[in-house]
Amino acid sequence: MALLCGAGLGCSGGVELGRPAPERPDLVEPDLTTSESTVSLVHVAMDWSRHCTIDASGRAQCSEGVPPPGMALQDLSLAGDDACGLTREGRAECWGGPLSVGQVPAPDTSFDEMRAGNGFACGLRDAEVWCWGDLDPADRATFELASATMLRSGNSKVCALRSDGSVDCLSIFSHETWLPGPVEQLYDGPQGVVALTGGGELTRQGVAGPDTVRPEIVAPFAVALGRRGLCVLTPTSRVVCDYSLPAIPEEALALAGDDSPCAITLAGELTCW
Repeated sequence: MALLCGAGLGCSGGVELGRPAPERPDLVEPDLTTSESTVSLVHVAMDWSRHCTIDASGRAQCSEGVPPPGMALQDLSLAGDDACGLTREGRAECWGGPLSVGQVPAPDTSFDEMRAGNGFACGLRDAEVWCWGDLDPADRATFELASATMLRSGNSKVCALRSDGSVDCLSIFSHETWLPGPVEQLYDGPQGVVALTGGGELTRQGVAGPDTVRPEIVAPFAVALGRRGLCVLTPTSRVVCDYSLPAIPEEALALAGDDSPCAITLAGELTCW
């Protein structure tokens, strides 16, 4: 796999990390009286077979399933039949699967982050982890015990980055330590959570194939690691891949996926490749 090279690393086609990031679209007040989005997209989330987007008003639209009306979202997470959104007020709202309202309700609190597993979800508030859904009580209690700095999800698991730099993951089947650390950042991925280690490597959890690579880019904003190779969204909104396709945009607001990634362009449009 070819390396992606940053500025000052002596590689042709290097990534320019020193210029200011392009301005992102301002969030607008949601118009929840219509089912159609009329404003630019700002976020995309993916799992194995579908994607959902959020526009600047907070409205979600999905390639499969219809989100409940009346929600203004800031984030989305997909797993199994479940889709879960984090509202602008920090509330977790799920639909489409067993986590939907009336089956397994979310805790009556607000979260800083939220991620869906398959049949369960977890939220993070003030470094405290909360989980709900179809989970073994002992596994859930262990996963909630230690404080965390972030949650990310992939391949039916939710992983937590702990304050000591270690990573452990929770599923409906088990709770396990993945990486002892040090890990600097976690990224969502349909085939498995991706970790940026202290040594500058990207490592994907639990999937055979091209699951470890040195991106040579400082703190990617998002990554898409799949069978074709690696794409990253840099801190300056550049999309850089170690393979070439006409559909890949030069700049983007958001990036998600692995084998068939999608991005939100600076014009607020969805493009996939």
